[in-house]
Formats: sequence, C-alpha cells, structure tokens
Amino acid sequence: MSNAAMKPAEKRAFPRTPITLAGKIFLPVTGVEQNCIVSDISMGGATLQADTRLRVGTEVVLYLPGFDRFSGTIVHSGAVECGMRFSCSPAKRERTGERIVLYLNGALPDMTRERRTTRMAMPAPRYFTRPNGERVRFEVRDISLSGASLKTEMRPPVGEIVMVGTTAGRVARHFDGGIALEFVRTLSAPEL
Repeated sequence: MSNAAMKPAEKRAFPRTPITLAGKIFLPVTGVEQNCIVSDISMGGATLQADTRLRVGTEVVLYLPGFDRFSGTIVHSGAVECGMRFSCSPAKRERTGERIVLYLNGALPDMTRERRTTRMAMPAPRYFTRPNGERVRFEVRDISLSGASLKTEMRPPVGEIVMVGTTAGRVARHFDGGIALEFVRTLSAPEL
C-alpha cells in the first residue's frame, strides 16, 4: 500500500474545509468545558486545537458559534491538534454542509455574523509555520473570524504569509510581545 493511500484525509467520507473559529468543547464525563479553535470542518467532523490534549475515544460536545452544537468522539490526537468525528443525523450533516458554504461565501450564519468582532482569550501555546518551514511557538491572545493576535518572541516581517494549522495568515503588524495576523481566505471552490 502506498503512503498516499494511508493518509487520514484519504479515509474521510467528507472533505475538510479550512476555517479558523473559536469555540468551546464540553467533556460530559468530567463536566469540564474548555476553549478550542476549530481549524477545519466537514459535514462529518472537525480538527480542534484545545487547551489540553484529548485522548482518543473521549466523548465531547463542540459548541461552534454560527454553526451548531456537535456531539462526537475524538478519533486521533496529537501534541497540537485532535480530530473529532461527529455523531449526527444525515439531516444535520446537510445543514452543516450548507453553513460551510455560507461561511466560504462570506454569508455567515446570523450568530457568527453578530460575533464577527468579538474576540476570545485563549492562553494555550501553538505553532505557526513560516514559508521556509520554520515552526514558531506562540500563544493566542485573542482571535476573531478575520484575524488573531499572537504572543510570540519571533516576529516575521509585515506582509509575510504564515500557516496556523491549515489556515494562512498575513502578518499585519507587530506589537510589544507579538504579532497581529489577518487571515487569508483562499478562492478555491469548497468540496462538500
């Protein structure tokens, strides 16, 4: 079997769409709620960056403003991100697909539009990747649909495009202790 055939993306029933949205996850077993960032979503699941590492098999509920509430299970877990498989009806999958298309077309669901300028603090450390492949550690100071404020010692030049997970961001400015990113939306057609 080739390496390409073994990639997780090849096994997914629904292709993922890169996004960067702040949400919350709830762990029913412990009653704990924590912040997360959703870095991609599909009709069947999402990739999450959470404050703490989630174990494979953990049951979670994801609250994603403007999209919905999703129950599901963690199906893979790494040092920075984890993958969640949604447990939902075919009708809910279709509604999720419709909201993804609205998001990509800039016609966000009402709840997301209302929160367009709202920012959320999230202290968990992360990494962004520069064009030369260098990985740089950062902490999210705040995040919105259009950008993020990152606490980092390394300050790439203004205008440089960096990757935060699967989302591209342009360095918009420097400030004392970090950088501000403006997320760059790709013009490719969504695969649902």
